[in-house]
Amino acid sequence: MNNKLDLKKEYKRYFYPDIVPEIFRLEPFRYLLIEGSGSPDSKEFSESCSTLFSAMYTIKFQKKNENMDFIVPPLEGLWWSENISDFANNIRDNWQWLLMIMLPEYIVLTDLKEALIELKKKNKKTNLHEKLRIEKLSEDVVVQVMYEGPFSGEGDTIRNMHSFAETLGYELIGKHHEIYLSDFRRTDPQKLKTVLRQPIKLISK
Repeated sequence: MNNKLDLKKEYKRYFYPDIVPEIFRLEPFRYLLIEGSGSPDSKEFSESCSTLFSAMYTIKFQKKNENMDFIVPPLEGLWWSENISDFANNIRDNWQWLLMIMLPEYIVLTDLKEALIELKKKNKKTNLHEKLRIEKLSEDVVVQVMYEGPFSGEGDTIRNMHSFAETLGYELIGKHHEIYLSDFRRTDPQKLKTVLRQPIKLISK
């Protein structure tokens, strides 16, 4: 494989939905992921992001040496809370999250293990790296939309997306899903592009 695999080009509707809500059926995908809890402004969240990307880029360079190079896809996150009102009330310390990056099909558990060995050799491996795992996620039918703007302004777009699905006879299931197409550490909040997604299913009559 001489050309870099770009999953964003392979799965355009996954990464680039319409700017108005749409219903879409997803195939299952595999991810490198790490789970945690607390505010996205917390040290744990920041360190988990760094942990995820350090392993992902180590895998990338290993595969590049095997002529199986790929472009690292954007960061994604699943969000939930024991009490759904924690989101409406912005009680961030109670939020739970799963940070993840989509994997090419040829990446397997052995690649992750080899990446962790390499990070340990370079004294870059931390306790958080032990929390990394590879899993397949199957969301099936979702409602999704492209949102541009600060994270603090997502509320109306999310409510509109939910209402659109419910009007068509669907109910919300699973966890709120976001894909961060912009680097939120460097991008003007007004220009952030984020995919908002929610698994749904038709209400039985």
